[in-house]
Amino acid sequence: MIWSIQYLRFFACLMVVTLHLTKKSYLNNGDGYLYFGASGVDIFFIISGFIMSYISNKKETTSLDFIKNRTLRIYPIYLITLIPFLGIFLAYPSIVNTHSLPPSIIKSITLLPFLSGGSLNMVSWTLSYEFYFYIIYAISLSIGKNAIRNSSIIIMTMLFLGHIFKIRFISSMISLEFVFGMFIYEFIYNKVEVGIKKSILLMLTGLCWIVFSSKAEVGGDDIIRVLYYGIPSALIFIGFLSTKIFSKKINKLVLLGDASYAIYLTHILTINAVYLVFKRIGMQETLYLPMIIIGVSLSIAIGLVVHLMIEKPVTKKLKSYPFFISKSTPINS
Repeated sequence: MIWSIQYLRFFACLMVVTLHLTKKSYLNNGDGYLYFGASGVDIFFIISGFIMSYISNKKETTSLDFIKNRTLRIYPIYLITLIPFLGIFLAYPSIVNTHSLPPSIIKSITLLPFLSGGSLNMVSWTLSYEFYFYIIYAISLSIGKNAIRNSSIIIMTMLFLGHIFKIRFISSMISLEFVFGMFIYEFIYNKVEVGIKKSILLMLTGLCWIVFSSKAEVGGDDIIRVLYYGIPSALIFIGFLSTKIFSKKINKLVLLGDASYAIYLTHILTINAVYLVFKRIGMQETLYLPMIIIGVSLSIAIGLVVHLMIEKPVTKKLKSYPFFISKSTPINS
């Protein structure tokens, strides 16, 4: 286990939670928002590319086992946490945030990006990209041993075809961030010695790059986002990965890293509830900082509860079924 990645997962999740709460306040005539918190998603994508390479190198795995394991990790808890979004939409459809698009229950459940409409849980668009990458990586595993090379070629080919045929999802430049993660594993991890000073310099450079490279949140999925958020996120990741500062296991941070996915899936409901309470008492502006602190803290707390009480037990139970039992065998050393 690479502990630093667990810590970075939580840090990235914290950035996204803070972004959404501060942005909600800003859009309702509140104070400014943490626009660069959106880069937490870019960090997640880079981590994903790295982890897939790391895992597949540790043990031989079939394409089917790979897809089953990743689906088990992502999809069941997503469906469970989607239930309250669905309930709210059916009861009060006008209050569901779907980025101004008509909400689609089918798209929300299937995560198919080519369907029209918005998603009930606004963060689910990132999961569509995750599954897209998993499918590509699974295909790469079936083609040959060098899954990193194969995946990179497929992603670049899909980018080209997407631009030619004007298919927005597969033409998204944000998919390059998965390639960044794979390349970091292939060419830097365990191959390039990066000392503590260089690691800290990389992290600070990446963070400053993100914070000061633009004056407003970088939206969309074009090359600008990759330049403003993707590349500096890669620098931050290399810094976290290399420095000995984060090499020791810190149980509380490991738990928060483990719970980051549950926090990510549930925080939209939590921050909306917190904002509505402060707005109801007319304190969303005068108590702006306490609102942010309470909103983020509650998001973490609720995410932890969901992780411990739902995500872990459900995943453990599903793993016991024969369909999900992996037939992978360790690589001979």
